Amino acid sequence: MAPENTAARQEVQDFADGQPSNLVGTGQQFARWPDQPALDRLSQIRVPTLLVVGESDIPDVQCHVGAIQAGIPGSKRVVLNRSGHLPHVEVPDAFNEVVLGFFE
Repeated sequence: MAPENTAARQEVQDFADGQPSNLVGTGQQFARWPDQPALDRLSQIRVPTLLVVGESDIPDVQCHVGAIQAGIPGSKRVVLNRSGHLPHVEVPDAFNEVVLGFFE
């Protein structure tokens, strides 16, 4: 998250703390990996695609979003200011404006 979004950070932390899936040391594997890597199949996506990323998100996410945008023909990337990994929580008004505008 962007450093100035302390209220959003606390909201997400409170939500995460209350989730039963946050058990530690259970030895359970919750992730399922795809049979085929998605990157090579992105060009098969034929619907309008909006990619929203926060300007303060980590460099890996920025790179991933760039690769996804490059792979999906005609996709649109929007970077939201004053936001990190959770723009819908950190800057909900800006996020909603972008998403609703895309739907129009």
